[in-house]
Amino acid sequence: MNIGYHISPQFGRLGVCALLLGVGEYEFGLSKIVLTDEGVLSVSDPYIFKDFYVGKDVKVNVRPVLPRNVPRELSESLYIKFNKSILVEDPLSIWIEAPYELLVEVGGSPVATLSPFKVKYILFGDVVEGEICRYYESNIYYSKPDLGWKAAYVKILIRNLDSPLSFLYIPLDKVDIHEEDGELFYDPLILSSDDGEIVVKPVTSKHKILSSENIGRFWDELVGGWRYTP
Repeated sequence: MNIGYHISPQFGRLGVCALLLGVGEYEFGLSKIVLTDEGVLSVSDPYIFKDFYVGKDVKVNVRPVLPRNVPRELSESLYIKFNKSILVEDPLSIWIEAPYELLVEVGGSPVATLSPFKVKYILFGDVVEGEICRYYESNIYYSKPDLGWKAAYVKILIRNLDSPLSFLYIPLDKVDIHEEDGELFYDPLILSSDDGEIVVKPVTSKHKILSSENIGRFWDELVGGWRYTP
């Protein structure tokens, strides 16, 4: 992945940092952004191609956003399929990958949203009451991966699991995405089994990031999460 940017001091939402692009070609997975010295901006991914004349001195920013816009707003939920099922008895910390999208802004105004990944969807639940979710396949890591912008990562703290878990369901209105030191990450999550369901609670900015040793101690203090049947 060719990224020749520098970090802009400008921020969008709290915790989401924008990249200030100069003249050149920038590739983020399957998406590409080209800014010429004549002031022409080209943005493309497998779903769109757009050209703009933006002038020579305008600021072009790119920032990560949650994957809900490309190719159109079809889903507000994310379904991440693990490359192997998880079954543990004791508290454990793992990391998984997650997709993101790129919001391209010119002079502070949004002009395009790009996907660095091939977009897939899955029906979660039955054909009548089920939900269409953005679909993504992830490896499981036992230490924090160095993904850069190849993908975002999610730290998962497993409190207990009483049956194999092969996927994670995430309503996108319950989490946020952040950039720090050239890495992208979602809010950390804590998982626990309860009566055949998975209970998920996000660790938001008002809570410190927890370790597997004190999951139980802080479980009841976390913000409300969501449940799903695996």
